[in-house]
This record gives sequence, C-alpha cells and structure tokens, in this order.
Amino acid sequence: MLYGSKKDSLPEEEVLEYWFNGEETMEKNFLYNGIFMSLLVPNAKAYEFTMDGFSLSFKRKDMIQQLEETFADFPTDEAAWDQQAIQEFIDRNHESIKEMVNSAEQRKDFFQQGPLTPPLK
Repeated sequence: MLYGSKKDSLPEEEVLEYWFNGEETMEKNFLYNGIFMSLLVPNAKAYEFTMDGFSLSFKRKDMIQQLEETFADFPTDEAAWDQQAIQEFIDRNHESIKEMVNSAEQRKDFFQQGPLTPPLK
C-alpha cells in the first residue's frame, strides 16, 4: 500500500499533518492497517506499507501469530476465508483491536517484527 496525496485529493499538508504529527500516529495507523489487511487479505504472504519515504513490511504469518496470541477467537484455517466469520470477529473485537493499537507495549512487539524504516536523507 502506498499512502500519500495525489492530485485532486486532500491537500498534501493535511495528509502530512495527519501521518507525521508524532511517531505514535504513524505506528498506530500502520499497525491498525496491518491487522485489517491480515484479516481481509488472507492469501497474502506479506504486506508492505510506504508513506513519504517511511516503509514497513512484515510477513502475514508473523502478524497472525501475534493476533492468535492476543485473540483466542481469531479466525484461522477455513474461517479465515469466511467473510461472515471475519465480520463477526471484527464486530466482537473492534474495541480490543483499538486497545491493542493504542498500547505502547503491543506496538513495540509488532514493530520488533518489522521496524519502520525512515526515509534516507
């Protein structure tokens, strides 16, 4: 996934202010998106996010392992392909997912797997 601004979208200043108003904001957004990509794209082997020179990549199996440790009801095997099962998991655990994303300790664990790579200067 590439993030950023493009012609006729939000002004670049607004995009940059949202993403770069502190390291935690970018980390939270990447983790949140990583969780949902793992749920919604079960046949991917890895994910890569890029935002104005910052990048993050991680293997899906690593994210799944962390999510299975956090959520006893995480959909695996055939349930990973069942849209209804995925939606029910999200509905049941939306607040817990937000708590996970807001937890400095959980983010630290996640980013040890695939740390943010800052832009080259």
